[in-house]
Amino acid sequence: MAQISIIADDKMVIKDGVFADELKLTDMPADVWAVQFDTTTSKGHVEKRDLSIEEITSIGIYQSCIDEYDTAVAAEVAAGAPNLKQDFIDDRNALLVDTDWTQLPDSPLTDSKKTEWATYRQALRDLPTSTTDYANVKWPTQPS
Repeated sequence: MAQISIIADDKMVIKDGVFADELKLTDMPADVWAVQFDTTTSKGHVEKRDLSIEEITSIGIYQSCIDEYDTAVAAEVAAGAPNLKQDFIDDRNALLVDTDWTQLPDSPLTDSKKTEWATYRQALRDLPTSTTDYANVKWPTQPS
């Protein structure tokens, strides 16, 4: 069973946290911005460009996007190519999770240290927009 996200403008499908981007998504309706679907509960929603949300109980017309994703992921696996971008996202997400404690109200850090950690965490969140070479990521420096 899977959690599925389809993001039209990013030409991306994410299935259980693993993504494929640069997809064509040719069957995606023009008025749809994103689709979120949980195959476990058979429930999801379609986020439309006019900001309306439509509840769905089947993946329906969006199955072709999932098929395109499955084909792209299978091709990467068959080629034995490492998914450096996915590894980068996984590493970044792990760093964010590992530093969540710094922003909690009961954290032992001073306000100034919390601010340093908040700045560091924001730099981590900004990395995907500024990173293109996933083999040589310029990671921000953790506060001491």
